[in-house]
Amino acid sequence: MRKEIDGHDFPQAVIMDETAVNRAMTRIAHEILERNEGCEDLALVGIVTRGDLLAKKLAEEIKEIEGVDVPLGSLDISFYRDDYATNFAPAIHATNIPFSVDGKRVVLVDDILYTGRTIRAALDAVMDLGRPSRIELAVLVDRGHRELPISPDFVGKNVPSSHEENVHLYMKEVDGHTAVEINDVAPGSHVAPRRWEVSSTVAFNHKHLIDITEYSEEDIKLILETAKAFSEVNERAIKKVPTLKGKTIVNMFNEPSTRTRSSFELAEKRLSADSLNFGGSSTSTVKGESLVDTVETLNAYKIDCIVVRDKHAGAPYIVTQNSPASVICAGDGKHNHPTQALLDLYTIWEHKGDFHGLKVAVVGDIAHSRVCGSLIPALKIMGCETYAVAPGTLLPPAPEVLGCDHVTSDLDSVLPELDVVYMLRVQQERLEGAPFPTIREYHKLFGLTKDREKLMKPDAIICHPGPINRGVEFDSYMADHPQRSVILEQVYAGICVRMAILYLLLGGADNGLAS
Repeated sequence: MRKEIDGHDFPQAVIMDETAVNRAMTRIAHEILERNEGCEDLALVGIVTRGDLLAKKLAEEIKEIEGVDVPLGSLDISFYRDDYATNFAPAIHATNIPFSVDGKRVVLVDDILYTGRTIRAALDAVMDLGRPSRIELAVLVDRGHRELPISPDFVGKNVPSSHEENVHLYMKEVDGHTAVEINDVAPGSHVAPRRWEVSSTVAFNHKHLIDITEYSEEDIKLILETAKAFSEVNERAIKKVPTLKGKTIVNMFNEPSTRTRSSFELAEKRLSADSLNFGGSSTSTVKGESLVDTVETLNAYKIDCIVVRDKHAGAPYIVTQNSPASVICAGDGKHNHPTQALLDLYTIWEHKGDFHGLKVAVVGDIAHSRVCGSLIPALKIMGCETYAVAPGTLLPPAPEVLGCDHVTSDLDSVLPELDVVYMLRVQQERLEGAPFPTIREYHKLFGLTKDREKLMKPDAIICHPGPINRGVEFDSYMADHPQRSVILEQVYAGICVRMAILYLLLGGADNGLAS
């Protein structure tokens, strides 16, 4: 507990000041070198978000003693926690271990050792990265109360404490001062640098993902930050974490899909969830069973989440009204496709760093595009200036419903202004009548070609939701452009973003199942 006296805030007790912390780290560095007879094959891995700072201090001490830079990495254990369902914390950080742990003598570094559950999770995470020859544990403070049979190899200070007390390490780099204190800061709270100022305590209070307009800018930033952490997972040799172990997810795809379905299935597997895949002709709807009756059948299996793709607009919403599970819209008719919009945002963010002030045009078959129904609102939420570019026959009867800042049929006039050109597929299977004379004419007026590239900004990028029609939306030169085309990056982003959405929805308010 911190006490306020005459307007000043004081901790209940200061266990270690900055001098004591530094002295302890120097001693631990010497003990590590003595135990390991030098620093050959030695590597330090700090557990975020304090252990990584202590590991950096240890690396500096070892360099001063031995004159050697030992490999240094940081480890986030959010996806390995055994209290995920009850102590969900949306703020996560990407693991950064820029070396192979195979054959290394790894020293895990943490700030406060308490129950041992954090270290258990860290051991699982390290073993997923490779096979070290040995793993040791260094902690600044051991406060006892172990719940698992885990003991440190190197300890700065043993601090007897009660369960009711909170022992917390402050570091000058992120807190303004260095000290170990007993105060009212909750165990595990932290301050860490992020690309955006997203509070680490912000709850993700959503049960479903049906309409992107129900999400705030902060919600979307959190999804993108979480997807970034999952990107690191997807780069590992073992692309799997136990985060959703025991959860059951149904992929109900009543319409054909390659990218959306495969990325959802991969996302679920990489989160260790159990998946059930069905839809279309494989369901009893072909026998006359209603969507509601199908959902009621699924409910009887005690599932946790339903991913819905359907040719009828509003089908995912109907599912939310008839199931206690979380529901994700994977595309419904010409209405919505929110996960596509989120992966598009992620791809743009990776290339542009921010959204405010970006000029983004959506080009092509807007009238039949469910992608457009989510993407334009998402871009507006994030602060982009938006353009709708299409022949009048491929625009809604009332174009203002799109919410775009600009609507035009002249692609060449706006290309020089654009930071992102988002091409839509001409959905010939949904077209009624003849909205344009020929494919050749459409390509001439609205296709991205090598000649038309001359009008674009040097750093403008090209997006497309897929599948692409070469000779319609693009010529092959632009579709495969090594600097501009980010289409395959969008495909990869689909896995990361859908892992993030599943993680947040199934771990949010009341484990994602609150009404």
